[in-house]
Amino acid sequence: MRKVLIGGLAVAALLAGCSRDERADVGEDLKAAGAEVKEHAQEAAASPEVKEAAAEVKEAAGEAGAVAKDAAGEAKEALAKAGAELKTGAKNVATTVREESREASKSGNEQAR
Repeated sequence: MRKVLIGGLAVAALLAGCSRDERADVGEDLKAAGAEVKEHAQEAAASPEVKEAAAEVKEAAGEAGAVAKDAAGEAKEALAKAGAELKTGAKNVATTVREESREASKSGNEQAR
C-alpha cells in the first residue's frame, strides 16, 4: 500500500511538469496498466494453483480450529477435575479441623474438672 502511494505521488510530481497532451498520454498509459494489472490478478485468482492453495489454507485453518477446540475441551475437563479435587480436599480439611477442635474442647473440659 505504501509503495502504491509513493508511486502515485511520483507520477503526480512528474505530471506537474508535463504538457496537457503528455498528461493525457500518461493518463491513458496508467489506465492501460491498471487494466493489465486487473487482468493478471483475475487470471491468478482463477488459476488452479491459487485455488488449490486457497483450499489448502482453508483446510489447514479448519484443522487448526478443531485442534484448538479439542484443546479447550481438554482444558475445561482438567479444570473441572482440579476444581472437584480442590473442593473435596477443602471438605476433608474442614472435617479434620472440626474433629480436632471438638477433641481439644473435650480435653479442655476434662482438664477443667
